[in-house]
Amino acid sequence: MQSTGEILTKLAEIVDAGALKPLLDDQRFGLDTVGGAYDRLTSGQAIGKVVVDV
Repeated sequence: MQSTGEILTKLAEIVDAGALKPLLDDQRFGLDTVGGAYDRLTSGQAIGKVVVDV
């Protein structure tokens, strides 16, 4: 079993190489529509993470 430090080092290398990209929902929200962001997330309509621009 690998130590946590070795795993985190390898993960950092993958992230630095740009090989790990977050899955973001197509729809973005502002602070004025944060309720809509919550509704989208809880309804199951979101594909990936819901982004709220600040």
